[in-house]
Amino acid sequence: MVHLFALIISTSLTGVVLDQPSLELGPHSLYLEDTTGEITIRQVRAGEVDAQFQKHERDVPNFGLSNSIYWFKVNVENRLDTERLVFSNRYGLIDNFEFYLDLPGIEGSPQFGGDHLKFSKRYRNHKSIHFPLEIPRGQTATLYIRAQTNGSMQLPMVIETEYAFDNFTLADTSLWVLFYGVMLAMCIYHLLLYISLREIQYALCAGFLLLIVLTNAALNGDTLRYLFPNNPYWGNMTVLPSLAFSSSFFFLFSTSFLDVYRWSSRWYKTLISLFYFYAGLSVLAFFIDYNLAARLIAPLVILSPLVVTTVAFQRWRNGYRPARFFLLAWPIFLGGTILSGLQKKGFLPSTFIFDVIQVGGGMIAALLIAFALADKIQILQRERRETARALASSHKQLEIALAEAREANTLKSHFLANMSHEVRTPLNALLNLPPLVLQAISCDFLWECKACSIQFQDETLKSMDDERAAHCPDCGDPMYVVAFQPQEVSLPEQRTMLARVEESANELNNILSGVLDYAQIEAGFLKLANERVNARDLIHDAVVLAADKNKNDIKPELDLDIEQSLWIACDEAYILNVLMHLFDNAYKFSPDGSRVSVSFAKAEVDPGMVQFTISDEGPGISEEAQKVVFEGFRQVEMGHTRTHRGSGLGLAICKGIVEEHGGKIWIENRIQGGTSVSFTVPLYH
Repeated sequence: MVHLFALIISTSLTGVVLDQPSLELGPHSLYLEDTTGEITIRQVRAGEVDAQFQKHERDVPNFGLSNSIYWFKVNVENRLDTERLVFSNRYGLIDNFEFYLDLPGIEGSPQFGGDHLKFSKRYRNHKSIHFPLEIPRGQTATLYIRAQTNGSMQLPMVIETEYAFDNFTLADTSLWVLFYGVMLAMCIYHLLLYISLREIQYALCAGFLLLIVLTNAALNGDTLRYLFPNNPYWGNMTVLPSLAFSSSFFFLFSTSFLDVYRWSSRWYKTLISLFYFYAGLSVLAFFIDYNLAARLIAPLVILSPLVVTTVAFQRWRNGYRPARFFLLAWPIFLGGTILSGLQKKGFLPSTFIFDVIQVGGGMIAALLIAFALADKIQILQRERRETARALASSHKQLEIALAEAREANTLKSHFLANMSHEVRTPLNALLNLPPLVLQAISCDFLWECKACSIQFQDETLKSMDDERAAHCPDCGDPMYVVAFQPQEVSLPEQRTMLARVEESANELNNILSGVLDYAQIEAGFLKLANERVNARDLIHDAVVLAADKNKNDIKPELDLDIEQSLWIACDEAYILNVLMHLFDNAYKFSPDGSRVSVSFAKAEVDPGMVQFTISDEGPGISEEAQKVVFEGFRQVEMGHTRTHRGSGLGLAICKGIVEEHGGKIWIENRIQGGTSVSFTVPLYH
């Protein structure tokens, strides 16, 4: 009784009327899961297992990864004008597929299909499993299907006219040709960019896109269709390894693009470990059971975009700009991967609309990856240009520094040569004149025989009071000690020599003091006293000392009000030294009969400062010389070393002293001729 009731129910649920060009059979069919593989078509036709048939909960039967054999049956009444029809299972990756068509009183012969058969034996050149059939108009036929596979058990079964089937194959083929074309074009594009720019990330992206194409071709049966039409084994064996290896390469590309190595060692080790794991799994898939490999790889394929999306999001939050487009691409790619995984698991049907979504999402993701890569390369190139400019600038600065170092070395060589002359001149006087003076004021002591008038030299004699007795070796008379002056130098000559010695000593002292002062300034060891000094008195002292030092026809002129009195805060000795240096230069480069003037007043431009100005009527100074005249070891003209004595440190010392006081020093050409040197020091408050 139960068997009869189940038979009635199953019969009522499996009937469908074909009154349109294409009809899905899934909602109208019953299925039976044969876990033992012992049920035969004879038992199904005889109704012996009708009680085990049941209605599928979804419109498109999908059982995910399963090792069982599934039977389906459905009654179809043809009300179309044509008898020539096509049955197709649009998911072609079913290993073994048997199809039976029974007409009233006629048991149909089995037709075999599946991806274990040669592709060239198919009725139409399409990846789906399909068979031609004829159902006379007005008659009802019973369709029996037996399916077994090691992969995903999906059965989007359709019965349709040949015209409708051809339209579907054209649309499906066009869709995937568009996908492959776009992806391969982008792959070639990135490969050409790599050849042109030598950026490794373009090569990795090209490899990743190529693997995406190969993986989708394997999953859709296009590998079997185009690459191995007569070798189904290799067509099936490429599916899981290509899926695992594309995921492996996906981690490698993401690690490089996101620059994970320099960002996080933990994430870098994680992604590289996943890369090696997936690569190993792609090799292992050739040697283990297909169903086991599918169960291992499918969840990991969904995991990989989740991991990379997480890393990309964290990189973007950390301010890594190239992750922007990358982060947009992977959710789309992730969505397509999850969609594919849900289809394989049986939660979603394998239909054309889902293919469109996956293809569209894959192309959009690929475009976003291209944008992301272009954005990153643009940023890298901009950084490289900036680095190149910085290097060029550094190189230029290095060249300038090298030129300055060479110039400084040349200047110091000139300085040493000049100093050799400057120091040797007073040293000559100090070394040669004192012996002459000593000879003029010293004498030798000799033994003299008054009888013979003979003199005898005795180095032991030191004075006239020697108490020893001596006799002449010729006549035997006693000898007496006498004084002998080897050279006679007059008193005026002695004064002149001593004056020259004093002058040379002072000159040498000035040279050495200047060098020591400059060394202190350069080393930052110059220590200043903060004294309250009367500016007028300071200038007066400087004028007197300069006039005494430079005895010629030039007379200093004081351009100031005698009653004017300003108090400055300075180290009196050092500022006096500055004034003396400036007076010396003014005297040195001014012709005879010209005038040197000095003035001081409150600075107009810089309140709180007093400005001193020393002017001369000399030849002036060129603009080029004005830029370097305050540098060490410089003189207005190197040729002046022969006619104008000096170390070349005077103005550099003045600049250092003035700046240590918080002031400034500068030089200008006067309109009426000559130059004026001005400097400022703080006003005493």
